[in-house]
Amino acid sequence: MAGLVDTTSADTANIAMDLMDVDEVFVYFIPKLTSSTGHRADSWSLDKPALTGKFTLSHYETSNILHISLLEPSGSLFARCPINLNGTPPKLLDTVVETVLDSSRYFVLLCVDDATKREVRVGIGFRDRTHASDLKGHLQDYVRSIERQNKAKELTANAQNAVHQDFTLKVGEKISINIGGMDSNKPKKEKKKGTGGGVGAFKLKAPPPANLTEIEKGVEGIKVGEGQKKEEVVEEDEDWGDFEGA
Repeated sequence: MAGLVDTTSADTANIAMDLMDVDEVFVYFIPKLTSSTGHRADSWSLDKPALTGKFTLSHYETSNILHISLLEPSGSLFARCPINLNGTPPKLLDTVVETVLDSSRYFVLLCVDDATKREVRVGIGFRDRTHASDLKGHLQDYVRSIERQNKAKELTANAQNAVHQDFTLKVGEKISINIGGMDSNKPKKEKKKGTGGGVGAFKLKAPPPANLTEIEKGVEGIKVGEGQKKEEVVEEDEDWGDFEGA
């Protein structure tokens, strides 16, 4: 049976590592999609596959591309589905490998002719459900590896941009440094001289002697008026004594 791709222009420069090798796969020519909901395998005439051949999934390390190859029983290539999510522009996985709505064992592949670049969608199916699960697992691993690769490229680009930034002062530029909330452009305020501030501005009354009674402490705290002499106080005491004698 004639294949869908020209094998003379296959990529032989990259080193390929086989991830899957299945001896039986069913290949179908599928009708055009008429609904936006997706493909259904029950519309493919599943009992009449276009090819019962072999399936291989390979990873080309240099280009970081996956290839699904559909082989005829003789081993010759029938169709190839390249999966390159790191290209320009990048593709989404579900635009290259699609699952169907009514089965977990069937897929739709976007196959490409290496020579003419003609694209055609074909359906494939596995008899063993395990092979379908393995394919999904490898595809998910590939998507995660692309995400890590893109993240690493982004970090590298950001680091290079930071290194190449020019922090030198241009002619006429000035630098202003603000330390502790102080603005060097504001004039400094002069401190006023005087006795208005500080603890020294307050005079504290000396405490009474320790041997005074509570009443004597209260009397001792009364301030004698200015101009009043101690002798006058004594004379008043003497008059009060004379009155008691009378």
